[in-house]
Amino acid sequence: MGGSDPGNKMLNAMLSLDRAVEDLQRLSEMFAGQYRDVEEVVTEVQRSDPQAGRALRLVYINGLEAKDVADSEHFAKKTVYGQLKQGLDLAYSILCRGGDFDG
Repeated sequence: MGGSDPGNKMLNAMLSLDRAVEDLQRLSEMFAGQYRDVEEVVTEVQRSDPQAGRALRLVYINGLEAKDVADSEHFAKKTVYGQLKQGLDLAYSILCRGGDFDG
């Protein structure tokens, strides 16, 4: 569509919607790429340490609280925090060496 017209509210509204859709598509692509990067790191952590990787997945991808993970996995909350620390340490090591992905 062309430029905006101060007297044509409908045209201006449609142009605004077009810009908003383009912004949403751009942001969606950006966030999807970031999500893939996180997913790949967590998957690599799971290969090295399944429990630490599972804790990372449940907290950082599934969005659970450490207490909920502890309850569902029948662990003490302290154990979950230990697994998260181990997982984050492994993730840091993976990221420092470059990982196996384009992140």
